[in-house]
Order: sequence, then C-alpha cells, then structure tokens
Amino acid sequence: MLLITNTLAFNGGTTFLLRFAKGYLQKEGKKVGVLVLFNNIDKHLEVEIKKYADVYFLSEYIFSGFRFMCKNQLSVFLPFQKKLLSRILPEDKHLHVMGIFGLIFSRRLTRLFGEFKVTVGIYHQNEYMYRTKKPCKFSEGVFKLVKDVPDDNFVFFNEFNIESYGKFYMKDYANPSLLPIGIDIKADNSESKKPVNARIVSIGNLVNFKTYNLHVINSLNRLPKKSGKEVVYDIYGEGDNNISLQQLVNDLGLTERVRFWGNIKYSEMKDVLQDASVFVGSGTALLEAAALGVPALTGIESVKDPITYGYLYEIEGFSYNELMPGRKVYNLVDKLNESINSTDEYWTDLSSLCKKKSKDFSISCTVDGFIRLNDKAKLVSFDRNNSICFFMSFLKCVIYDKLNLDKSFRNRRDQSSFSNDMKKNLL
Repeated sequence: MLLITNTLAFNGGTTFLLRFAKGYLQKEGKKVGVLVLFNNIDKHLEVEIKKYADVYFLSEYIFSGFRFMCKNQLSVFLPFQKKLLSRILPEDKHLHVMGIFGLIFSRRLTRLFGEFKVTVGIYHQNEYMYRTKKPCKFSEGVFKLVKDVPDDNFVFFNEFNIESYGKFYMKDYANPSLLPIGIDIKADNSESKKPVNARIVSIGNLVNFKTYNLHVINSLNRLPKKSGKEVVYDIYGEGDNNISLQQLVNDLGLTERVRFWGNIKYSEMKDVLQDASVFVGSGTALLEAAALGVPALTGIESVKDPITYGYLYEIEGFSYNELMPGRKVYNLVDKLNESINSTDEYWTDLSSLCKKKSKDFSISCTVDGFIRLNDKAKLVSFDRNNSICFFMSFLKCVIYDKLNLDKSFRNRRDQSSFSNDMKKNLL
C-alpha cells in the first residue's frame, strides 16, 4: 500500500500517518509506503515516521529543472521521471489518497501505469465537498474524479460524513469502510487526579474553521475563579488565525490568561496535557487528550455560537466535530465550568469516562480496517481527459484566489463558507 499525503507538517494527518505506519508494521510485519507531494516537512515527525514507513518525496522524482516549484500544489502537475517513480509503486496496486491533490496525482498514475485500487479517505469532511462561487472547471473536475471512485473504495471516519457525502454526490455509499481515526491506546487503568490549577488546553493548527479557539477566549471572563485563581487558556499551534486571535486577546485584556506557545513536538503532547483541567479541540488531539485522562470537550468546527456536543464520552459513534442537524448541544461556558469547578470526585469521573470512550478509536481497529479495505477495493479507471486542461483550470482557480474574486477552494474546509443552497441540500 502507498499512502499519498500532501505534507509532513505538524497536523492531525501527519500524526495519524505516524500512528498508522507503526500499527501496520506491528500487525503486518512490513512497512507501508508514504509519498509526500509538497516539501512542507516537520523534521521530527519525518524522523519518527521513517522508523515505520518507507517515505518518498515527489520532488525527488520531478525533473530537476522544475523542482523549485515543489513547495506547493503545482507539484502534482509537474513532469516526473516515469521509470524512477515506477519503482516505488506498490505491488498490491493499492493507492490510498488523503486529499484532493493526492487524488489528482493518482489519476496521473492510472493514465501512465494502468489501473490501481485508488481508495479515498475523508480526513476532513469538506475536503471534497465544496463548490466555488464562480464557474470553475477545476472544481467540476474534482467532483467528477470523486464520482468515478467506486463506493467500496471510500474510507469514512464518522457516520455523519457518509450521509453528507451521499447527499452531496447523489450516491448511495452503501458499502464504505467506517473506521476510527485511530490513536495509540495504552493499557492504563489508573485514575487521574484533578489538577490544582484551572487550565484549559487546545492543540492544533490555528485555522479559520476551528472557531472554538475564539469561543474559549471569549468565554474566559464568564468563568468563575477557582480557589481565587483565574482560569488560563494555553494554545499550542500556529496558523493563519494566529494574529487575529492574539488581537482579540489584547482587546479583551486577557494577555496574562491566554498564552500562545506555538508548535510543539508530537512527543511533547503528554507533557503539556499533564496538568490540564480540560481540553477543547476537534481533531485527533481531542482523542489523545481523552486517552490520557483529560476531560475532552468537543469543539464543533465552523460555528458562530459557543456550543459543544459535550465531552467525548457524550457523543455516539465516531461523529464529534461537524455541525449536525438535530444533535443535542450544550453551552460551552457551562461545560467548561463543569470540569474546572467540579469536585475532585466528579472530575475523576469525567476523566474516566473520556478515557473509556477513547478506546473506541484504537489505531489497531483502523489498521485492521485498511487490511480489509485492500481486499475489497476495486480497480479504478479515471477519464482520459487532457491533464493540461486540468492544470490550466487549477491556475485559474489560483488567480481568482489571489485577486480575491473567489476563495471558495482555499476556504473549502470552513463550513461557514458554504452557500445557503449547499447547506439546505445537506440538512
């Protein structure tokens, strides 16, 4: 199997790759392949992943005169050395793509080397589920690529996405793989003790759709002191929203209570969570916090109101970070206060329940599911349309973005950027 990923930057997708590669090697006794499309690399994660996977960088196969363009999405359109690249293609013909550009590149591979079992993982609900404001051949091309992939070849990581994609693509995903977005679960039945300080923690990239960062900051002045101490909020991560969030903190006079720590190493997560009263997040960091015994509060993405589905143990199945019609929600302030100002016994109960729920997301289950997926996935034949047209349509999309005419593609992961018509179709 060859997994095709955009980058090895510090994000949920890369940390998932590390856990998956490790679990796959332990279970199958061999390394999985990983092809990295863009030269955006966290060196610490690269070193760790290479212990368990054969890692390849697309830039090494691009003809030398074009390699200066390998830091962005253009990589997937550049001419590469066919014979050299053919040596890393998997014998089982299984290509697993983790995003739009992986799917586009897999189309090129099928045109040059014949059919592959191309499987598509929905690692973010809106990665393929978007529309541009202006007519766009690139968007239409992506839509058709996704439609061409057989239902059996999809991997969904929660139940809600199966329903959403069925409506958006007008398909009945009757036989996809529904798997947890796996984390390492260690045998630990010890009880966690409530920390002395009142400390909220979030870990993740500071991007537009993660609106819970903003909501927690706005909630701080509404949280009562604990034993005379103010509640503090520690944010780990960087991203486009860093400046706006810091400006909000300054405007609210919270510079002593909201601390921006920047990116951390994946191996440091346990240390920064050690004395957290509560964790707020939407990705796999939420699961890992829960597994460590921290009450893990779900952050719903792209919502304008300070709401939550509650703690991880309060959600059913695997769906916990998308806005879902009819799902019960709670006031974020109330839930934060519930863990921060609870009795020691109540906090310990929250910790134990979240730790128990996190076991549903074991990476062992994920690896087993991918092994079954390799057996059931079908060979894919994509259309034979001209790749140059696909490339030119992408350039047009980039130009529209740079001129601020249409940023729908860039902002596709932000549900709030959906048109009202699109939202009605999904509800």
